[in-house]
Amino acid sequence: MKEQVVKSFAELHTLLRSKYRGNFVWLFRGQANSEWRLLPKAGRPEFKNVPDLELFSAWCRRAVGFVDLPINEWQRLAMAQHYGLATRLLDWTANPLVAAYFAVSGNSETDSCIYCLHIADNKLIDTEKDKIGGVDSIARFIPSAYVGRIIGQSSTFTYHPRPQDILDDSIAGIELEKIIVSPKNREEILFDLNFYGINETSLFPDVEGLSRHINWWSSYDNWKKHFTFS
Repeated sequence: MKEQVVKSFAELHTLLRSKYRGNFVWLFRGQANSEWRLLPKAGRPEFKNVPDLELFSAWCRRAVGFVDLPINEWQRLAMAQHYGLATRLLDWTANPLVAAYFAVSGNSETDSCIYCLHIADNKLIDTEKDKIGGVDSIARFIPSAYVGRIIGQSSTFTYHPRPQDILDDSIAGIELEKIIVSPKNREEILFDLNFYGINETSLFPDVEGLSRHINWWSSYDNWKKHFTFS
């Protein structure tokens, strides 16, 4: 896998610009720890022996008592993922700056990273024709915007028919790159992202997101001398 290290927002921008070429569709994912493997929750060690599709069916039967479920099964799967169920979906975004935010916003002392993913032939789930369990290769899935966070985060998913298989570029049709950010460069990039409107308020467009953003901003007295609140 190709890996590159960035030390500033300007370097990050230069690398990300290269992803907009031809007919390629790139997806992006930010992780606070660059060593974390690319696995949907249903494939992680604590869930790898759990029949995830059976759990999803059980979730649907019970969730209807709490929320209005979409008719389409793919949209129900996206909703289950949103509410924390272990599914065979992995979160990505079409906006690389959103991925950058999730990479640098944590407090980990390890390197963070942004993954850049291209799937050959831009394989896309047809939510009207494809059946969950009937798709045999990794594919993109674009959810309907049933909550504001999907819009704010330009959310998309990859569907993993074998969720226990680590996503890497040894899989046929997968092109994967990794941009690494060291802990010492996180804070500066985080403030640059905020300057361009990528923050808790834009990514979590609700009262909770607003509260978290104001709490974050108010904790930086030195920065307030140089930046206008946004």
